[in-house]
Amino acid sequence: IVMFFSFIFVEPFHLWIIYKRYQFDYCRPVVVLCVISILTPLISVISVLNANENQGVVRIVSYALVNVVVPGAIFYIINYFKSHTFLDVGLWKYALSFNIPLLAHYLSESLLNQTDRIMINNYYGTSEAGIYNVAYSAAALFMIFSSALNTAFVPWTYQKLKERNYKAVEKIGYTVLGFLTIILSIMIMFAPEIVHILAGSKYIGAVYLIPTLSASVFFGYMYQLFSRIELYYEKKSYTVISTGMAALLNIVLNSWWLPKFGYVAAGYSTLIAHIFFCVMHYFFYRKVNRECMGGVKVYDFKKMFLISMVVIGIAFMMTLLYNNLMLRLGLVVCVTIIIFLMRNRILRIIKNLKV
Repeated sequence: IVMFFSFIFVEPFHLWIIYKRYQFDYCRPVVVLCVISILTPLISVISVLNANENQGVVRIVSYALVNVVVPGAIFYIINYFKSHTFLDVGLWKYALSFNIPLLAHYLSESLLNQTDRIMINNYYGTSEAGIYNVAYSAAALFMIFSSALNTAFVPWTYQKLKERNYKAVEKIGYTVLGFLTIILSIMIMFAPEIVHILAGSKYIGAVYLIPTLSASVFFGYMYQLFSRIELYYEKKSYTVISTGMAALLNIVLNSWWLPKFGYVAAGYSTLIAHIFFCVMHYFFYRKVNRECMGGVKVYDFKKMFLISMVVIGIAFMMTLLYNNLMLRLGLVVCVTIIIFLMRNRILRIIKNLKV
C-alpha cells in the first residue's frame, strides 16, 4: 500500500527537479533535497522510538511520507494552481505514445544487467553469484561519476541539438568520455583494493571480474551519446531493437560459456554484449544523421574507436598487474609525470573546448 502511494506521489516532485535541471537551475532543488535528506532520517528515528509496536512498518511509512508523499502532494497542489488543469489529454497522448514503445527497451536493459547473476546462481550457486555481485557493485561505482555528469550534460546536449550546434556536442562528448576513461582506469587499476574495502578478502575472486564489467559499464555510457540523438529525433524503435538484441546475445553467450569456463566468463559475455549494443547504436545514430540532420556527423567513428580500444586495453592489461601493487603505483606516477609535463598543452585543449 505504501509503495502504491509512493508511485502516485513521486512523479510531481521528480518532474520539478528535471524541469529545473533543464533550466540549469540547481540551487532550489539542492536546497529542497537537503531539507528532505535531513528530515527523512530524523522523523523516521523519532517515529520508531515513539512506536510501541510494528516499528518496521512505522519506519517504512514515515520514510515514505517525508521522502515521497508530502513533497509530491505539495507539487500536485502547486502545479494545479499554476495551470488550473487536472488532465491535459494532448500531453498524455504524446507522453504515452513516446514512452510505451520504450518499455521493451527498459525491460531488455534490465535483462542485460540482471541475467548474469541469475544464470551464475543457476549454474554454480549463491556463493559465486555473490562474488559476481560484489564485482558488479564495484564496477557500478563508475555510474556515480557518469550520472553526475549526465545531470548537466543531457539537458545541455538537447539544447545544442535544438540550436544545431553539433560541433559543441562533439567536443564536450569527447571531453566527458576522456574524463570517464581516466576515472575508469583508476578504478580498474586498484580493483583488488576496492574489493577489500567493499567486501573483504573472502570475495577476492571478484577482482578478475572488475576489468571486464567496468569496461561494460563504460560502453553502457558511450551508447547513450548515440541514443540521445536517436531519442531527440524520436527514433524510438532503434533503441528498442538494439537493447533487445544485446540482451538476447548476453543470454546466448552465458548459456554457451558459463558451463565451459566458469562464472568469470559472465564478465566477457557482458562486455561483448555491451560492445555489440554500442556498435548497433552507432549505426542507428548514423542513420539518424542521414535522415534528420542532413548527413552531418556529430561523433567521429575513428575517435570513438580509439577511446574504446584504450579502455579495453587497460581492462586486459591491468589483470596482469594485480599481483604487483608497486608496479601499479609506479605506473600511476609515470602517468602523473607525463600529465604534468604536458600540462600547458592540456590546458590549451580545455580552453578550446569552451562553447
